[in-house]
Amino acid sequence: MATYQVLGAINTSWRRLHNLSPRRFVFTILIIDLLSIAPIYPILWVLDQRYHFFGPDVPGASLLEKWGPWKLAIIVVVIAPWLETFIGQGLPWLLTRLVRLPAAFFLVFSTAWFAWLHGVGFHGADFWAMVLGHAIAAFLLAATYLHG
Repeated sequence: MATYQVLGAINTSWRRLHNLSPRRFVFTILIIDLLSIAPIYPILWVLDQRYHFFGPDVPGASLLEKWGPWKLAIIVVVIAPWLETFIGQGLPWLLTRLVRLPAAFFLVFSTAWFAWLHGVGFHGADFWAMVLGHAIAAFLLAATYLHG
């Protein structure tokens, strides 16, 4: 009985979100995303020194020396998000539309694909921390794609 109540609450909440204007929908999804991810990174920061953003072993430090602050900022803040969104969300959306698969398939496929892409290059627990840490954001971004 409790499972049906939870699913019913999720369905009701989703309908409310879906009925919002596109601007309010995106803003609400952004807030939900930030609130869902916010507890994860402080825990990782406390548990593992590699998640200290300004530590001596941060891979970005060598890129900062190589490219400089402005070029690195443009790549990280402007180019990379557009590219990863196209690869992680746009291509699955296009494929599911071409094959005429239902929206639920797109949500599952796109969420798993986008989250998995964020874990590529990591091993063991680090892989799962990256994948699970991005799963909620990936789902919300896929829902945003569906909302149009």
